[in-house]
Amino acid sequence: AKRIAELQDLASREAETWSEIVTLIEEKKAASYDKAVALLVKLRHLADYQGRTADYQTRVASLQGRYANRSAFRDRLQRAGLI
Repeated sequence: AKRIAELQDLASREAETWSEIVTLIEEKKAASYDKAVALLVKLRHLADYQGRTADYQTRVASLQGRYANRSAFRDRLQRAGLI
């Protein structure tokens, strides 16, 4: 029940969370990349819960392409199993 409540809370601020992820990536800092990937993991759980995995994968692929030159970010995505 707690997890469902957390997912529903995240769903209410999903758009803001995607924006926050971009802002964090733009900072070009290791800690910011870690935070961005942690948020992406949460959004993946939300997408799974909502049955919107394809939409999520499209958005992550877009981020991956947009920031392809940031190997540290890409490495974190790989370690988290997001790509």
